This record gives sequence, C-alpha cells and structure tokens, in this order.
Amino acid sequence: MSDISFTTSAAIHIGGIITESGLDTLVCAIAASSVGGDWGAKFHSAAEIVQHARAAAAGGSPLHLVSFEAPDGAFPSIEQACRDLGLTYVRGTDCRPDGSGAVVMWWPGMDQPRSWVGTVDAHEPCLPYRRIVELIEADELPKELALMKAAFERPEGLQIAA
Repeated sequence: MSDISFTTSAAIHIGGIITESGLDTLVCAIAASSVGGDWGAKFHSAAEIVQHARAAAAGGSPLHLVSFEAPDGAFPSIEQACRDLGLTYVRGTDCRPDGSGAVVMWWPGMDQPRSWVGTVDAHEPCLPYRRIVELIEADELPKELALMKAAFERPEGLQIAA
C-alpha cells in the first residue's frame, strides 16, 4: 500500500439497532468525518446529523452518508464506531490509485471488513477472473457470492432503541 494519501468519493450505508447513547457516539464520529446526507452537502451540526439518522430510522432505511472527498476513500471514524456499536455497514468507494473502486462491508461477528472491487454508486462488488478460479478450486465460490449479495443488498434499516 502506498504512503501517499488521496481523497475520492465514497458512500456508506449503516444499519442495525442503536441505543440513544450509541447514537451520540455515532454522531460524534460522523461530525468528525466531514460528510453529508447528500452529495455536495456536508452536515454543519450534530443536530443535523441526529435529524438525518432519525429520518432514516423512521423510514426503515439504512443511514446513508456521502462525501466527495473521503480520505483514502474511507470513513475510518465512522466505520470504527459502527464496529464498536455492532452496526452493519457497506461502503462504496470511487476510483482508487490503482484505478478501481471498492465495496467494503462489515457486520457483527466478522473479524475484519471484507472488500471487493466495485463502485461507489451501485455498491456492486465484482470478482476478477483469477479470484473466481481460486474460489471454484477451493469450493468457496457459493460462500463468496453470498457475502457479495449481502453487500449489494445493503444493510437493513437503522433502528433507534429507546
């Protein structure tokens, strides 16, 4: 991996059950990450973030956050908060220095996030031919496709517990 940092477009969908105190923790991570709920619009206050999260929860949707300038195409503070709080996330990253985008997912029980080549807009993970052959030979292709399907379908909606 290169020591050179870059910024690129990225979007993250967050789902699962969160408590009010957990929401405070997540809001702090979001506020520190210079993201918004829509492309080109950053949150300016914690109250805006809470309103956006409550609207997602009320609609049964995942919490959707985006940035045109995500450092290294990721949201480290947000992703760590999600893992600490047991919230599922799927992140799509636009073009990286190697020319490919990425789809990254994590849900409770996983040791580490999983990533594939993919796109920020569709969150559609892809497998290179050689990796497909390796998975077929190891009889692991169905398992990998199930993970990819879960990433593509995005997490369940955010729920705020009383």
